[in-house]
Amino acid sequence: MDVVLPKAISLVRYIPIPRIEYQDADIDLVIENLVFESDNFLPDRIRIDSNSHAEFTNAYSFDSQYSNSTRVRIDGFRIRARDISYAFRKKTGFFQFEDKGLLNVYVSPLPSKAKVDGQGRCLCGDQIDSKSLHI
Repeated sequence: MDVVLPKAISLVRYIPIPRIEYQDADIDLVIENLVFESDNFLPDRIRIDSNSHAEFTNAYSFDSQYSNSTRVRIDGFRIRARDISYAFRKKTGFFQFEDKGLLNVYVSPLPSKAKVDGQGRCLCGDQIDSKSLHI
C-alpha cells in the first residue's frame, strides 16, 4: 500500500470539471475552470480495518462458516479549489443583479469523522447469508 496508493493518486492528480451552465426564469449561472487537485480533496487519514473468520467442521458431513467485518474511517476531509471563473445573474425579484469574477473555495478539515461498518456471514451448510452496513 505504501507504493500503490501514492502512485494511483499521482496518476489522478487533476480532475477537471467541464463548464457548468444553469438557467431558469430566476437566475443564470455559469461556472468554468473548475479543477480539483488530488492534494486538495483527499482526506488527511483513511483507516481500513478488516477481520475475517473461517471455520471448517467435519462431523459426519462437511460444514463451514465464514464471516468478515470491515470498518473504514475517514478523518480530516477538506476541499480546496482556486481561480474558479463564474458569472451569475438574478433576473427576477426586488433585487436584480449581475456578478462575474474568480472564486476561491476552501473548506477546512471537517471536525466530524465518517465511519462505515460492514459485516457479512455465510453458513454454507445451512445456506444462510446475512449482510449489514452501518454508516
